[in-house]
Amino acid sequence: MEDCNGPPSDKVEAACAAILNDAQRPADDRLKAYAARARFYLGRTKFDLALNDAEAALQINPQFVPALLSRAYARQRTGNFDLARADLERTIELEPKNAFAYLARGNFRADQRAFADALADFNQAIALRQDLAVAYVGRARTSVETGQFDSAFSDINTALAINPNAPNAFYWRGQAYRRKGDVDHAIEDFSRAIAQGPQTERGSYFARAQLFSAKGDYVRAIADFDKLLSFTPDNKEVQQQRASAVAMHPRRLRPCRRRPPRSPPFQPKVPRLQRPTSRTTRSGSSSTRAITPPPSSASISCWPPTRATKWRCARGRSPICG
Repeated sequence: MEDCNGPPSDKVEAACAAILNDAQRPADDRLKAYAARARFYLGRTKFDLALNDAEAALQINPQFVPALLSRAYARQRTGNFDLARADLERTIELEPKNAFAYLARGNFRADQRAFADALADFNQAIALRQDLAVAYVGRARTSVETGQFDSAFSDINTALAINPNAPNAFYWRGQAYRRKGDVDHAIEDFSRAIAQGPQTERGSYFARAQLFSAKGDYVRAIADFDKLLSFTPDNKEVQQQRASAVAMHPRRLRPCRRRPPRSPPFQPKVPRLQRPTSRTTRSGSSSTRAITPPPSSASISCWPPTRATKWRCARGRSPICG
């Protein structure tokens, strides 16, 4: 049961499945296992599976708040906003002092861009739990969206002081820097967010890619877009942004064209020295004809000598014979 209810890891799914497949387990264990596995599936963006497990848990206990919160989020992510809102309202009715219920409704309202109502929910969550880092992050988000950057920085710094790994803290601080025009600090915070969750921080990849493109660093921008497409290969917006980055900087992305092979440099032909050859005379004796070395360039300007030159040399009438 500890592995099933523990922090998200690869063990959770198998541990919860073992409990659910054990017919001897009491109903309370099965209830908690369904709810825990629903949370696990939400973290892996498997919303249909999360919705199924949350429904199964609520069949055992219709008032189980963790299952209601999971179902509300799964419904929201699958586009069933009215049903998600109803689950959140029901949760607060059942547990009006539950900070996580206000946090969940605040996030839902922020997604719906009802920032004033979201701010009220985040304030209530913080009033109930001053150590709830994610509630400060949620309130910072509403401040960023409404242009109150100083309040956003204050809340995010508080959240990071409580929990240096607070989810989305670096992302929203990066957005605050970005909207203030501080591109370099924004990229730093988006990079920190990615380092915390390289498989889940899709918003940070997208935001950083856009900033890289704005700076003219198209190679890094395309690398971030490619990473996003490895998660969601059919995302049209990412595909369009990547195509724009490629169009802006095509030279680094075109395949190298092979140049035609160069012809070898011209090399003048040098006459080869003839090897000594043996010749048999009529008398039967053999005679060897010696190799005649070429004269130096100072003596003649052309080699080999012509027949006329040989004739003159034989009679001592040519100055080039050396």
